[in-house]
Amino acid sequence: MKNTFPQWPTINTLIVLLSNKPFALSVLVLLLVVTFPIAAEPKKTLLNRNNIPLIDPIVKQSKNHNPDSFIQGWIRDGETFYESSGIYGRSFVQRYNDKNNNQKNITINLPSRYFAEGLTLFNNMIYLLTWKEETLFILDKNTLKTISTLAYSGEGWGLTHDGSQLIMSNGSANLFFRDASNFSMTRRITVPLPLQLNELEYVNGVIWANDWNKDDIYAIDSTNGCLLARIDLSSLRKQTVTPNSSNILNGIAYDSTTDGLWVTGKYWPTRYLIEYPNNRIEQLKASPHC
Repeated sequence: MKNTFPQWPTINTLIVLLSNKPFALSVLVLLLVVTFPIAAEPKKTLLNRNNIPLIDPIVKQSKNHNPDSFIQGWIRDGETFYESSGIYGRSFVQRYNDKNNNQKNITINLPSRYFAEGLTLFNNMIYLLTWKEETLFILDKNTLKTISTLAYSGEGWGLTHDGSQLIMSNGSANLFFRDASNFSMTRRITVPLPLQLNELEYVNGVIWANDWNKDDIYAIDSTNGCLLARIDLSSLRKQTVTPNSSNILNGIAYDSTTDGLWVTGKYWPTRYLIEYPNNRIEQLKASPHC
């Protein structure tokens, strides 16, 4: 039997082969790959709800809340609350006072074709969104009578402001900054999770937001959309109502007199004042995760 082992090429054969540039280049690349293996890319941590720093709520007090309110927007101005409630044919805006210091409580009903959504107090006027009607109402804060309206495109969900611009949600992961004079969009930020941002409240550079149909509220950096933290309020919901698809968590109102956040939900008979986690939020603003 003949020897079947491959024959090594002679020196002359190698010289001829290596003189061929494409062949020589292929050999060089092969040597580099064998000698210096490609480093594997570091595994990226996929962002999800559980990666967001969790802050436990500290309840400071609780008070009664209108159990008939399908609450959409909520703000506190001194001792006065402004609240909007949705549902076609039942939408309303109301003003009520915690101290009952002779201030008359007022409720105005919207025409049945409008579904009331988020509201905010800006330049001494109430700005009120509607869900699918693409209409922004501007109301007198004392009488709640309509001063004017502005048009916009798409759905309206939550509304707040940063002292110079209005900030709006539409049930997506986007937040839209808008000029209060004509409601034109000036910029947009997007959070890095597929949240359905709903009710909003702005506090010292942070936008607090409900995630629709979830028991968390999120702290969002208003400059870049970074999710700084979340507060899980499922325990408050369970002790207040028997959870169902209607009585979801919704409603955030900052209380400057106590430096706290009022929270509640749709058809909840109770509202809660929780401690504002200012120190923790300031730490997280400088955190590498943002």
